[in-house]
Amino acid sequence: LSLFRVNGDPEEYDSIIVFLIALVTACGMLSMLMMACSLWPDRGAGNPHHAQSAQLREWPDQAVGSGDSATALEAGGRGQGNGDEPTQADIEQEEPHTTTITGCFKKCRRRCRDHRIRRLRCAMCCTISAVTLAIGITILFSVDLGIGSGHPGAPISDVQWDIMNTRDLVFAEMSMNMVLKLGHDWGANPNGIANAAAYSFRPQPPDQSYYNSYLASIEEMALLGYDQYIFPGEFPYASPRWSVLRIARKSGNALVIVFRGSAGDMQTALDWTTFDALNEPSVVVQEDGVRFTRGFFDESLCILMEQGLFDVLKKGASEITEVFTTGYSLGGAWASILMSRLTPGVKMTCPGGKEFTSPFGPLSAKAVTFGKPGPFYVSDNEQAPKMAFDLTGRETDYVYHADMVARGNHDAVKYCSGLCWTMIALFAGPPFKFGHVSYIRHHYHGNTTTVWIMNQLRGDYAPTLLRGSNLLKATRNQIGVFTDEVQRSAALNVGFFVGRNPISAGAAAGIEHGSAYGWNLWYNDQRDLPHTTVQSRNTSSGDLEGPAHKHTKVMTERGFHHGDNEMTWVA
Repeated sequence: LSLFRVNGDPEEYDSIIVFLIALVTACGMLSMLMMACSLWPDRGAGNPHHAQSAQLREWPDQAVGSGDSATALEAGGRGQGNGDEPTQADIEQEEPHTTTITGCFKKCRRRCRDHRIRRLRCAMCCTISAVTLAIGITILFSVDLGIGSGHPGAPISDVQWDIMNTRDLVFAEMSMNMVLKLGHDWGANPNGIANAAAYSFRPQPPDQSYYNSYLASIEEMALLGYDQYIFPGEFPYASPRWSVLRIARKSGNALVIVFRGSAGDMQTALDWTTFDALNEPSVVVQEDGVRFTRGFFDESLCILMEQGLFDVLKKGASEITEVFTTGYSLGGAWASILMSRLTPGVKMTCPGGKEFTSPFGPLSAKAVTFGKPGPFYVSDNEQAPKMAFDLTGRETDYVYHADMVARGNHDAVKYCSGLCWTMIALFAGPPFKFGHVSYIRHHYHGNTTTVWIMNQLRGDYAPTLLRGSNLLKATRNQIGVFTDEVQRSAALNVGFFVGRNPISAGAAAGIEHGSAYGWNLWYNDQRDLPHTTVQSRNTSSGDLEGPAHKHTKVMTERGFHHGDNEMTWVA
């Protein structure tokens, strides 16, 4: 494959691999069809009239020249009305003129069966539709059609850009560190998550630290509580599922509820096997008509609220001017759900009748989420509740490039059905189970402020496994914003598979979800220009250094691995 690589573009590999796969598939189909045709039983084996008629049609000269054949044919009952000998009308009715692929297959079967043409010619005829299909598949996956790329989104405003590079950068590190650093180092340790000095961003350039005005405005951070509940039969992961912080600033005090993403053994940890996997609707419909998913709500968040989270929120509610929920992946779903319930006059109703009312009086919480799946559930015969579609001013949801989890909502997967869901359940891993995965088509994100980082999916920016753990870094003009779920879904969907190797693109999208949010993947400082060379370290691959690639530079993520006992954070 290296011989075919052109200009160092990984996308070249994808087209070649897909072509080879299609070629092998086409050859295999051709061989099987030829074998099937050659072994097809002769329908007329027990009918001498049918066999002789077939012989006459196939070799008429031999039949006419042979008195025995002609006599036998006449003696066999031609014109005697026994019904065994097919008439010309029967033959014409049996073989209508057709040019469709299905008609071609049927015609080939009849011809092979009746010996009207030789076996090899029959096999060649039968493979026409198979070869046509193989060529179509090759073209479909070898040419970058750009389906699913959609609109890149509106340009990010100056206000949103400033928030993205200050406050939300801190929140990203808060929620990602819940997995990247184990509990004794971070989520359960005041010297970690509640220590402003622990938030070390990549120097830009290397000899200067990145100045974050939000961090600079913090006077004090305090850890009010963290998750200590162990679900029945669960082997606890070292990092808590939630932590609650109080951040004191000159402008006021903020309470921040931080949720981590899925962690632990994917085969046994409840994060993967239950919370992420149970996509069907909650058994409870909220008073405002909102319904969540069973895994995100019934089996997890309700229990976490009852087992300590709500008590911590009540104790920390005094003298608070802002409330934030933040989280990554599964934690993002929890953050979004809890934000929608921490609203004046709104209750959280859990299975069994347990209810929670916001302790924050007139304050409405806001959410900052990263790579979250859609947490709201709306059935086909239901109308989406207004609450779920009025979150533009309350939730900012960050999505990186081709992140597959963030694309899991009703409109993004509306073309998936039947075999599509079966393939996902077979090959996508423990969170995708038979009988549960197809419910994703009912999941909604709501109308949030969605920030799409690296909003290009074609050419040099196409998702490909050959890029490995090196992730694309976006300039400001490669960041788009959506405020409507329909518009978001038109761009952030699974259509990017069309036009490239689906195996490579799918694997790359998974890597991006698991790794991208642990690293600052956009140029957020004037000194950090795309024409410079930046060195980063990965815990498994050592130092990497490389030149910029057009206006995008490939960076290595921070060594995101579930269950590592020691993580290296590199400035």
